[in-house]
Amino acid sequence: ALVGANRVTTLINGDRIFPAMLEAIRCATVSITFETFVLRDAIGAQTLALTHQLEATLRAAGSQLRESYGAYRTAYDVSRHYRDEVVPLRKLIAEENVLRYNGMFISVFELLADTRAQVNSVIAAIDAERNYWLADAALQAAIVGVPVAANPASYTGRYLKPLLD
Repeated sequence: ALVGANRVTTLINGDRIFPAMLEAIRCATVSITFETFVLRDAIGAQTLALTHQLEATLRAAGSQLRESYGAYRTAYDVSRHYRDEVVPLRKLIAEENVLRYNGMFISVFELLADTRAQVNSVIAAIDAERNYWLADAALQAAIVGVPVAANPASYTGRYLKPLLD
């Protein structure tokens, strides 16, 4: 039973099958399904090989898009976390430690250690932002059909350390 706008066209012999098949491939917007039952000559075998190659290419493209989108979304979430939570929290801690230093509750060395931690969190935020833009570029390239070799979200910064020592 056919569903919706689907249709079946029976074509006999290669001079009818192959032009119709190639036209269906060219005009397809979502998918096409076709069956060839008897492959006796080189043209039929070549068509079957090309069909398998097309299916493999479509699967690889879909996989690349899913992987690129996952990397993009992860990089976006990490970058936003640093921007909205980590860096403001580190700034607040630094301000509190300046007050503690002014009240002589901590030494200059503790203040310097906290400043180093704040600088490291800002550098990590910059690295996360960079990873976001690299992942965005990789996603755009995958959408266009030019996938990149490496996963940009896997890049790590030089100064990534525990957020709160």
